[in-house]
Amino acid sequence: MKIFNKKYLSIVPALLLVTVIPVLIIVSILSLKTGRANDVNTSDGESYLAAMEDQDVRKVENGLRNPDRTQDQSTPSADETPGHEETTAFEQDEFKLLDIEGFVGSDQKSYTPYAFDKEEAEKLAKRVEEGELSLKELFKNTLFVGDSIMVGFSDYRIANPGNVIANVGAMMNPDLSNNIQAITDYNPEVLFLHYGLNEMGEEEYFLEKYIEDFEKYLSQLKENLPYTKIVVVSLWPVKDIAVENQSRLARVPAYNEEIRKSCIKFGVAYNENSRLFASNPDWYQKDGIHCVSQMYLTWINELIKEMGLY
Repeated sequence: MKIFNKKYLSIVPALLLVTVIPVLIIVSILSLKTGRANDVNTSDGESYLAAMEDQDVRKVENGLRNPDRTQDQSTPSADETPGHEETTAFEQDEFKLLDIEGFVGSDQKSYTPYAFDKEEAEKLAKRVEEGELSLKELFKNTLFVGDSIMVGFSDYRIANPGNVIANVGAMMNPDLSNNIQAITDYNPEVLFLHYGLNEMGEEEYFLEKYIEDFEKYLSQLKENLPYTKIVVVSLWPVKDIAVENQSRLARVPAYNEEIRKSCIKFGVAYNENSRLFASNPDWYQKDGIHCVSQMYLTWINELIKEMGLY
């Protein structure tokens, strides 16, 4: 037995060398490869971070907020526009005049070129109505751009002044033209536009020039803001007294008809709530054009549900 032990014990060191050395070699090779791989990954990561620093941070955030929206926002067919009852046959909608006594306006349906969850929009509208969500919080990534109608959002403290780029008497030329870069730099999640009251004229060439400029700026805004929901607000219906004082305002329906056509052409949302406005005549100011804060608050509830703001 002693002889057996001595014999085999002398072999053990040799066996250990034969077994351990190859293992050490394999481990060394794997470690070297892993180290090289880590070097490559670290370098790639550093390059990515460096590139990200050169990106417009707000654009990145906006893209993350809207992962389902792509650069291509061409107008979809009716079958490709889920989530909004009123957009299923928008191209076949016939133009209608508003038939509420004492008002001049159009009676068109709103249009959305994007899909949205109607239940979520209605839940948010309810939260706003019940005071669970402030309007300033709701509109923190929204811009209201245009004339005196948009000025109301700041005058009535519905939105922060920094979210409103509007002036009384503003027109697309020069006001919108001068602010295109500022709007682009802000890169809002939602952009509301309202122009036309101040450009309006009785002759047809005023409308033709307006639509020419309107489509030019829509094209620029869509190109500059591929992830922004652009919502064009229709010209509100005006009271008869306003038309008596300014006969050109009788053209509100004609302007809205062409504005909506352009929105569909460019795949931009169009909001019209003419019946809501004309059904609340007491909420109009004496000029028969502008409205008091209560109208804005009621209108916003409809905006959320119809335009999919959530």
